[in-house]
Amino acid sequence: MHKFYILFISVMLLLLSSCSNYQKLLKNPDPAIKYEAALEYFAKKDYMRSLTLLQDITPVYRGTEKAENILYLIASSNFHQRDYISARHYYSVYISSYPRGKYIEEVKYMNALSFYKESPEPKLDQTASSKAIELFNDFLLEYPKTDKLVQIQLLVSELQEKLAERELISATLYYNIGNYRGNNYYRSAIVTAENALKDYPKSKFKEDFSILVVRSKYQEAIQSVENKLYERSVVALDECIYFLQEYPTSNYIKEVQQLKLELEKNNNKIYII
Repeated sequence: MHKFYILFISVMLLLLSSCSNYQKLLKNPDPAIKYEAALEYFAKKDYMRSLTLLQDITPVYRGTEKAENILYLIASSNFHQRDYISARHYYSVYISSYPRGKYIEEVKYMNALSFYKESPEPKLDQTASSKAIELFNDFLLEYPKTDKLVQIQLLVSELQEKLAERELISATLYYNIGNYRGNNYYRSAIVTAENALKDYPKSKFKEDFSILVVRSKYQEAIQSVENKLYERSVVALDECIYFLQEYPTSNYIKEVQQLKLELEKNNNKIYII
């Protein structure tokens, strides 16, 4: 117990001493001392203190050799503090100010990563996800031999799956609304799901999109007015056949086979496989 007390007192004294030194640094008029201290804080991952000192000396070093490094450290400090909006601002300033700077490749990667970090869950707006994908792809075009290639490919794949899931949520919602108040939301479900299949052909949700198309086309057919019944039944039946061929081991096989059977019975003019 006595040892713990001594340790506690020692830690507190160390913290108080550190705070005292930092306060002296803030009041120090010498920008060179603040700059060196900012570098030390950054190396120790004390990004808040580093950022405060760097922002304080920025006007003094504007236009000098240290300006580039200060801007990079400010952007990085904001990123490490999870202030991604501020980080992107400073990364953008760096890119425009130092297009051939010594940190330019890393800054462009980190700028894309800042959008990735703000990518929300699939049910929310995915603007950040789309922007991250765009910037990562631009990065790979500019730096095809980057050592971050595999990492970026994994991040892009993750973001694309999130976008695909977002589309699945929308398509499912349209399907569940159905023919509400006479509006054909099955058509919206079909369009959304088919576009997603084109945009994300390798998605793990591919089968989920496909079954939504089958169900929606089936509902669209059986709820059609008489003059559209035959045409839509043929389309729905074709979709069932395609699904059975594309996903022979699907958990939805029995459901699709039943829908196919009902469509065949619905109109004896439909070609039966």
